[in-house]
Amino acid sequence: MSEVKLIKSTLNRDSVSIVLQAVGYQVSSHYKFRMREDEKTASAIINLDGTIHDFGSDFHSDVFDVLQTRGMTFPEAKQFVMEQLGITEVSAIETSFIPVKKQKVNTLTDDRYRQIVSDVERFSNSDKQTFKDEGYKRSALSIAPFWVYKQAEDVNIALFREFTTYDESEQSIVLKIRDYTSKLISYKHRYKYDGKWITAKSTHPNKQCLVNIPQPKDGLYPVFVVEGARDFLMMVLLGLNVVAIPTVNYKEWMQTELSIFEGKSVVLIPDLDEEQKGINCMSSLGKQIDGIAKSVNVIDIRKVLDLMDIEHTETKMDLSDVVLLWDRSLDDFKNTLLYVSDMGVMLPEGEIF
Repeated sequence: MSEVKLIKSTLNRDSVSIVLQAVGYQVSSHYKFRMREDEKTASAIINLDGTIHDFGSDFHSDVFDVLQTRGMTFPEAKQFVMEQLGITEVSAIETSFIPVKKQKVNTLTDDRYRQIVSDVERFSNSDKQTFKDEGYKRSALSIAPFWVYKQAEDVNIALFREFTTYDESEQSIVLKIRDYTSKLISYKHRYKYDGKWITAKSTHPNKQCLVNIPQPKDGLYPVFVVEGARDFLMMVLLGLNVVAIPTVNYKEWMQTELSIFEGKSVVLIPDLDEEQKGINCMSSLGKQIDGIAKSVNVIDIRKVLDLMDIEHTETKMDLSDVVLLWDRSLDDFKNTLLYVSDMGVMLPEGEIF
């Protein structure tokens, strides 16, 4: 292994942050920094593997290239990195340094992939995807009330049907999940009695978000961030831009997801719970895209009800719960949601987005 490759094997977010700060960059706790001195907000981020992505110029490389933009030659950059990380002899790296831990990647076997495709095709061949079928109706109504389907625009109903199908043997709506290359990687059943989503065995869809961006990318509509499959499908029916984190434990955006937010207005809608897990999660994710997005706002979904004087007493609530309490039209809900998106919510640390 070459000397440079050995040095690179030691690099991760923390070690690269140390090097960058040594030459004057101010790196945040979320590994973001301003690539250029005249910038007011962070424009670059250090990835998990220590590589650097500059959203201002689409630069994507390593710390050696960054140091060379500061006037160093490559040998000088290599020596500088070694000094900052306490590497005295490159030949000693293999025994004295622990390489960056690789994330475990769960991939589908070819046989399991073919089985998933076969299952979804079988579900989709059902002729009972209609409200005339009681099983489909009950499962669909566990996602959204009937008036939402009735008032939703045809194009949004069509999108809803692109994301879902129906397993008539289980009498369950099925959410189809594709990766960012459009490959079908999993599906989830929505069981009508307990309201839970059950994931297909041997699949790992919670490694990524669900994404639907139907609106023109002209800055008129924000990108909403919600939690879970039900809220995702609700936003699909509303026809709004949505990215749905799979769980409240989603800690960090993938690079593909960060690119979705670049230059956009982003509104995060946390689920409300007594332990404030939703708010803490969304505020953390919001901070990660501060400087990447045009604007970032975390909102309290209850304000939608408050503005219309709709009474509510629940201490736990998500977007779909608010829709269940709504007593006006779907367009009124959508417009009120857009209005509330300009309001900030006080976060646990006392900060306001």
